[in-house]
Amino acid sequence: MFKLRSYQRLWRYQYKRLSNHLSLLSDPVLRQVITKGYAVIPHYWDSARCEKARLAIDSLLSTPQVKVWRDPVNADERIMGADRLSPDLDLIQDPIINRMIERLYGSSDLAKFTLAARLSAVKGNAGSGQGWHRDSAFVYQFKAILYLSDVTQETGPFEYYKGSGNALSMLKFERDYGFSVDQNRFTDSEIEQTNLKHVQQFCANQGSLLLVNTRGLHRGKPILFGKRYALTNYYWPSKIPEHMQSFVN
Repeated sequence: MFKLRSYQRLWRYQYKRLSNHLSLLSDPVLRQVITKGYAVIPHYWDSARCEKARLAIDSLLSTPQVKVWRDPVNADERIMGADRLSPDLDLIQDPIINRMIERLYGSSDLAKFTLAARLSAVKGNAGSGQGWHRDSAFVYQFKAILYLSDVTQETGPFEYYKGSGNALSMLKFERDYGFSVDQNRFTDSEIEQTNLKHVQQFCANQGSLLLVNTRGLHRGKPILFGKRYALTNYYWPSKIPEHMQSFVN
């Protein structure tokens, strides 16, 4: 009975979003986000602007008054609401990004902020996001991720399981691998039993912009060397989740 209710909820939600998503298929960038779960726009920011943003993040992370979320080993450091603290980190007002995100959601009435992050190569780190996960089991969540440093295989690239945010793929994961349609977190061993050729790794130069459907399976790969800097725009169709509100500056 529980699974039946989950399936019904999923398909009701999909039906509500169907007409909006069909209207996006004529746009080459948004079509990729809807079908594959991601799109990459290179050279969105230049290197000088990225450097200013990195310096701003370093400065804010050393400022006691700034609220910072940190993982258990202090590798993943996040400033939520960074757009409110520094003009160099204000990605949330970008009109081009906002136009694309609003079309994906089918709404301009969104709660939102920019998260600024520094990921460091600390022994035992789980990478950005603390392993494989979905941001939401049912509801679409779209994000804009801007690399502020060059990202290689060693510096914790974003990884995404192609197409995994699509409803049919979610049902296939449950049938083939036992992943419940309402499951949010996944172990490495669970992911390794799947077809790993569908895992896309995003190594790219600073200034690259990723638009992502984070209902799909994704993670930041554990970082092995140096530091990775990024800005991420978060959006919600109603309000910022309660578990995050206490960390927002």
